[in-house]
Amino acid sequence: MSCTVCKTLNCTNNPLLARLPDLTSEQPTISQNNGDAMTTLSGPTNDLLHKFPNLYEKVFTVSTAPTCIELYQSQCGSLPRTALDIGSGPGRELADLAEMGIDCVGVDFVPMMVEYAQKNYPKVEFIQGDMREFRLGRKFDMITILGACINYMLDNADLEKALTTVLAHSHEDTVVIVEPYNTTSFVGTNTPPLEYVIPDGEFKAVGSATYEWSQKEQLISRVRTWRFSEGQDDIQDTYKQRLYFAKELQYFFEKNGFSVVNTVEHQQSKIYNKSLFLLATPSN
Repeated sequence: MSCTVCKTLNCTNNPLLARLPDLTSEQPTISQNNGDAMTTLSGPTNDLLHKFPNLYEKVFTVSTAPTCIELYQSQCGSLPRTALDIGSGPGRELADLAEMGIDCVGVDFVPMMVEYAQKNYPKVEFIQGDMREFRLGRKFDMITILGACINYMLDNADLEKALTTVLAHSHEDTVVIVEPYNTTSFVGTNTPPLEYVIPDGEFKAVGSATYEWSQKEQLISRVRTWRFSEGQDDIQDTYKQRLYFAKELQYFFEKNGFSVVNTVEHQQSKIYNKSLFLLATPSN
């Protein structure tokens, strides 16, 4: 059966879900298979960590801000004055950059992420928007697309729209830093993340992930099952993303007005193997 989340949630044994309306004005739909004691998320995003950004920060504990500054300075030698993060999530990276005196703006598609970031990091401007469409009417020294957000662009047309957005917010000296999935985690000798841990607090849980890989479409489909304490239903979330190879991304950047100046691997966290970063600047 299906139900709409409400404050008196009595159709699931997981109290975490009862808090959804407190985080956003939108009320995602939940379908439940009572026989398997499983709640499957749906709505604006299927990812549990996107619905609960405070849990996202418990799972992904390492900020990418220092790496971004290191990469930016490798090209410019100084700190950026302004920064735009596309897919800014819970806002931690921009908050770290703002502490360095950088004027920061974050744009994210997920309403819960934007509301959380606005509440917890009020000194930074956060806006809800689609990377294929938004226009802020200003340009930035550094533009970042981190955490595999670029991989949500499932086809070539969407990717090119996103790159048009990036170019619209770039001046001649802008440095663009993109962190796509490292393909070696999916088609090489390494393995993708199989376990995600919410380590402590009221909603301690372990998420076990399985993946399907469509070679024809280069799409990754993940099903992740979160197992909470005894007496609470499991929660299952899903996503689908496109896997881009480094040379493939370079082709699309160069086709859409950029020059790729470097591609580097960097160890970011214990969840993934080495992260991949692509650096680009507008073509002259």
